Amino acid sequence: MAKEEHRSKHYDWRSNIEKRGWPYTGGVDNKKYLKDRSKLFAVSGNGWWWGWTHYNCPIEEMKPYLKAMYDKEKRER
Repeated sequence: MAKEEHRSKHYDWRSNIEKRGWPYTGGVDNKKYLKDRSKLFAVSGNGWWWGWTHYNCPIEEMKPYLKAMYDKEKRER
């Protein structure tokens, strides 16, 4: 039985750069980017806790916030 190749071996990132690349014109000083980033950080923080849930978070004060985010995502699905 031949070993199956991983699908990422056939992924051509160059063909998707238009669809998934930087969605803003210019650099990081783009006003729309700064507005979107501020909105994201206001909701999600800066990402240092990424991957934590209300089950595995070591910071007790943050657990209710993470649970609320989890519940909101679950409702939107």
